[in-house]
Amino acid sequence: MADYAVKINRSDNKRQIWIVLISAASLVAGCCIYAFVRVTPTTIEDCIRKHFDLPSFMDYSIHIEHGPTRLLINSYAADALWMLSFSTGCYLLFADGSNVSRRRNNCFVLAAGAGIFLESLQAAGFIYGTYDFLDILIFIVFAYVGTYIASKLGQ
Repeated sequence: MADYAVKINRSDNKRQIWIVLISAASLVAGCCIYAFVRVTPTTIEDCIRKHFDLPSFMDYSIHIEHGPTRLLINSYAADALWMLSFSTGCYLLFADGSNVSRRRNNCFVLAAGAGIFLESLQAAGFIYGTYDFLDILIFIVFAYVGTYIASKLGQ
């Protein structure tokens, strides 16, 4: 029985770490926006307030006065960051040795499709939320941005 040496490519590991960091940072940033910047109480906030007799996160929220900025952040920033996180994470999952363009395309289709599917469930009333066509556009754009960034870092 022969001994085999496993060669570890440190540059590949560094690239994957950067992709994981981008995915994790965008996920955390999206959660922070959802928890502390949105002005409407979420279901989670209502549940916390009801069951634990605590004040809502709205008491600690960052209030943005500028109308268009508030609209962009309240309505689309968290979705954009979550899709960025999901698409970069998907790129790591498709590490099957396929070429970069196939990997990027598969990841983009999966990420954008998941976003469109979830928004469609909102439109049909199967899950809580408000259907918005611009959410679908945000999902498509940031699915592309995430897979593009991950593919450039992964090369």
